[in-house]
Amino acid sequence: KFEELGDIDHASAADKFDELIEAAGNNRRDKVINLLKNHVPMLPILAERDPLVEAIRNGHQDVVFLLLSAGTPICNCSIDDLTPLEAAHNTLDLPALFPALMRKIHSDRLKAEKSKIPQADELHQQLAVGLVNIQKSILKHGDKYTKWQFTENSDDGRHEEASRLLIAASGLGLSLTVQILGLENVELRPLPSEESPVDKAQAGDHLDTLYALCRDLKMAPYATHKESKILKRLESDLLIAECNIFKKYALTEKIKLLLGLDEHKVQIFLEQASKLKKSEHNWSLYDSSIFYMFARYGLIYLLKTYTMSNGTSSLDDVIQKFSGTTMLHLSVKYGQQHITEYLLYHGASLEKKTIGGYTAAHIAAILGHKDSMNYIISYMKCKGIDTEDKCDIGMTAKELIDGYDGMRRRCNYPFLKPNDARNVKNEIGEMDMALQILRRKAKQLNIKNKDDVTTKIQELRRKCKESKTTQAEDIIIESNVFFEGINNELFKGTIKECGQHCEDHIIFSNDVIRFTLELQTYSAQGDSKNVEINSQPNEDLMTIKLKTDSKNNIFNGNNFMKTYIEAVKERIQNFAPSNSKVNLAPPFMIPYSSGVVLCWAWNSDSNLCKVRTYIDPVIKADLPEKNGIKNFSERIQKFCENISTELHVKNLKGDWTYRGYTLETQIFKNLNDNEKMVWQICRFIKLLSKKYWWAPTSNIRKSVQRLDVYSVGVCVPQDRALKALFLHELAENPDKWEKKDIFDRVLDIHRRCVTIDNSNNMHPVESVKSFLIPSCYFNDIPESVCGILKFLEESKVNQK
Repeated sequence: KFEELGDIDHASAADKFDELIEAAGNNRRDKVINLLKNHVPMLPILAERDPLVEAIRNGHQDVVFLLLSAGTPICNCSIDDLTPLEAAHNTLDLPALFPALMRKIHSDRLKAEKSKIPQADELHQQLAVGLVNIQKSILKHGDKYTKWQFTENSDDGRHEEASRLLIAASGLGLSLTVQILGLENVELRPLPSEESPVDKAQAGDHLDTLYALCRDLKMAPYATHKESKILKRLESDLLIAECNIFKKYALTEKIKLLLGLDEHKVQIFLEQASKLKKSEHNWSLYDSSIFYMFARYGLIYLLKTYTMSNGTSSLDDVIQKFSGTTMLHLSVKYGQQHITEYLLYHGASLEKKTIGGYTAAHIAAILGHKDSMNYIISYMKCKGIDTEDKCDIGMTAKELIDGYDGMRRRCNYPFLKPNDARNVKNEIGEMDMALQILRRKAKQLNIKNKDDVTTKIQELRRKCKESKTTQAEDIIIESNVFFEGINNELFKGTIKECGQHCEDHIIFSNDVIRFTLELQTYSAQGDSKNVEINSQPNEDLMTIKLKTDSKNNIFNGNNFMKTYIEAVKERIQNFAPSNSKVNLAPPFMIPYSSGVVLCWAWNSDSNLCKVRTYIDPVIKADLPEKNGIKNFSERIQKFCENISTELHVKNLKGDWTYRGYTLETQIFKNLNDNEKMVWQICRFIKLLSKKYWWAPTSNIRKSVQRLDVYSVGVCVPQDRALKALFLHELAENPDKWEKKDIFDRVLDIHRRCVTIDNSNNMHPVESVKSFLIPSCYFNDIPESVCGILKFLEESKVNQK
């Protein structure tokens, strides 16, 4: 029975894609049918989740059949580094029907695509043979060992061969073949002298193939002068998706602080964008923050329409004044290769440099984006541009990528193999993800029980003592130089170390250093007090108010953090390191909830090291009467005598709270051996569970070279919450810290942040009470703590 559905409203249909994701994941078959009837796209151009993957991971057979019958893409490789075939083979406890079904559907579609290939020449014959081999491999092995069999072995040879095959497949409309070629570890992006797969797909009127090229292979639809009817359809979808992305990210607190965007400016932009398809509309809004959004989030259609209205002369404009960053630098930094391709096609300069002397090639290399670097280097060679230029720390792009690989090899942190990474990403919920991460990394580290954990900690201690710490010392010196030269008088002060480095609790590597910036302009302490502290009327000291005689309203709302960030930006512009081996490195500066992160690179004899420094501005204050020091054991109390605590901005809403940096440092520097072991096990497990900040991540297929290891992680408790849990355990059980009690203390610390319901299910607690001020709480305890606790309990049960 046929049903008349009327004209398609693409904008309205696209807005319901999230409903399709939810319905597929929750087995709501009728809802899926209704949404598909209303032309909701099964995989939009900029989708962040795949309904087919959601249905497979949750084992919803009917929805999987329904989506496959409707013709959904089956080899999307742009989301979470996980194709539906891999999801079917790597989801634990999934019935055998699912991998068998996905093998069969791949085989059938590849057969159908092979039937479209004419046997006209050697290239088409080679393409047909490749499809037959892939089809057989998928039927036999599933997602394992399924690789295209190239005849060439060198990188350049494989690029040329793969590019020819991709051109042929695009011209014939072989969308699945295009997607499978996109999974290979080979550069497919066309160079200036090469034919474009996008052109071939347009010439053949192959809309699905054009989508596969732009969505899955991240190719630029506008790195060409050719346009077609199917490109207009793609543009309609791009406009809807890109406006939604702009709206989603433009008013996040981080972006507002970094760029100064406000609701009025965002509204003007969206109003102008909404008129693009209605008339010959010209952009009237020029703002560097808009260009930042284009490059950072890959908004290629909005960028293209802007350059059509205003010309391409602005493509090389600096859009981050404090760092000298252009759109090309930014697109490389965030792996938006289609933006990079578009900018290069329209003449963006590859020789422009940021502070620190970094070109686009240097930025790709220092961030480990090997594919991007190789593409840019090849492009430079085509244009006759010198590829041996050195950045200010004395390294070429090739030396930087070699240094990055060396840094990865030297790192004590265990990364996951590709299959393990995909298995973890395929878990539903951070509790199960954390458990799987820890199980796999424990196996890699040969940890089978609780004794193995303590043995591994002792081994890592020795390695940290033996390893050179010169880079950390150099970075600390340069951090002092940086803040000594800050111009804004409000942020003159003294930086002091805090955290793992000065407490001597380094586990894997000394590449994160934390500081407080103790301001000299303001004080809430003793005779020098010029700031008054007022708690809330209900005496809840979780957030407090600051008052000063100054008329600049520095403590109102976000004024303090905005002013601090601007002061740091200004200093970055005129900063000159005292040591030629050290300099700021991309992304240079990142604002976060209580301060800024400065990003550094250190070079010694071509040994690259990347370091991040966290700097929180604080105001000295008297210890409030309502504090928890009296609850500590006598041994701990002696460290607290005459110790002040500091205030810091806890979040971007402008709230202030007590924070005991000095107190924490004193306590954690003076732990005895057993206490130190307990704390280091807690940090060890936490670090294993999270992503390593500079390492290659698991969504590597979106932007960078596929490597042999990945960093996969979940949200973990913040150090200040973990320290509070540790100190509560230390205060309440002072006599149970013998060597035999170490693992029990670790378990009890983690049990403090987990509750168990009547069905014996674990849940994270809503908040953790501060150890210093009992009426202060740390919120946002992640679900991963439940998986961490399960792993710790398994380790105890597995004791020899």
